[in-house]
Amino acid sequence: MVTSPSRPTWNEPAVALTAVPAKIGTEKVTFLIVPRFNMLSVIAMIDTLRVANYLSPAALYSWEIVSFDGEMITASNGMEQRAISPPERNRRGELVFVVASWGSEKYRRRETLSWIRRQERNGARICAVELGCYLVARAGLAESGGMASHWAWAPGFHEEFHDIPFKEQLFIQGGGVMSCAGAMAGLDLMLKLITDRHGERLAGEIADQLLHHPIRPGSAPQRQFMVQSTDTLPRTIEKAIALIEHHVSEPLSIPDIAKSLGVSQRE
Repeated sequence: MVTSPSRPTWNEPAVALTAVPAKIGTEKVTFLIVPRFNMLSVIAMIDTLRVANYLSPAALYSWEIVSFDGEMITASNGMEQRAISPPERNRRGELVFVVASWGSEKYRRRETLSWIRRQERNGARICAVELGCYLVARAGLAESGGMASHWAWAPGFHEEFHDIPFKEQLFIQGGGVMSCAGAMAGLDLMLKLITDRHGERLAGEIADQLLHHPIRPGSAPQRQFMVQSTDTLPRTIEKAIALIEHHVSEPLSIPDIAKSLGVSQRE
């Protein structure tokens, strides 16, 4: 079982940096992982919780990593993570993060999908992280208002779940099921959840410890380079780029692009 460590004794400040009431209960967080999950996503989210515990008089969070795919799960970077079998218990009010990445667009393990559905029925708050959106959608829990995931997977997700809007932003918090683009966006989501529960001051101090500034809102764009590099391009070119990106799986021909934009092939 992987649980949150007790508050470390090294580099411990003389006084607590924040005044979080000791009576606040420990919030349980579960990370469900599948083979080739994104290790960075898990580390970014767990380390945010770890620092929250470190800066508080009493532990605010505990966590566990679970999987139906064995005791040692290999991440997309080749590293292995120990996991326990998902326990069956009442998770009302708990956070359950469904973390998936490469290959998960084909993941259909019934035990996993059924477990996700049961946790949601039992009152847990589900969050799809990166390609966890595929698992959550297959479990029948996708938000009709849209889901956030990594921009590179937009065409494939849209092809299978064309009735679920794909939103290229860091995370979506509103509604019943949350979604997150993964990687460092997970850190921003955790800071927002901590802000909601414990206030901006603690979240800001965590960001200081992690050298993460500024704290980005969920609506922030996933890609900065593309946004900046197209600022000075003609509007027709911007539309062409967007059109090509949305048809990566089935590339359009030059005549098709020109026809969609209402311009000649020469233009």
